[in-house]
Amino acid sequence: MPPKKMNSKAAAAMDKKAAAQAVKDKQALAAAEADTAREWSQGANNRKAGRDAATQEREEEKRKREEEKRRALAAEEEELGGIKTTVKKKKKKKGEGDPLLA
Repeated sequence: MPPKKMNSKAAAAMDKKAAAQAVKDKQALAAAEADTAREWSQGANNRKAGRDAATQEREEEKRKREEEKRRALAAEEEELGGIKTTVKKKKKKKGEGDPLLA
């Protein structure tokens, strides 16, 4: 006997069941991987990973601050680019000077 033709509703229901089962399998696999990772993390040196992450975060913050500072200085230089100032030299008093040279 040749196989029977399946009606469209039954085929749709089977497809829906297959999709639902795929989602459940994916969730079960993720849970199993999480359990395995938790088991393997016991006895592992997780402190170093935490320290490395904190160090990386601090360096990133430092780079951001330096970049902000450079931008601010560049904006200030652009704003004050045409203004020149001179620094007046102070006269040395007779008593001032390097004591080793006296």
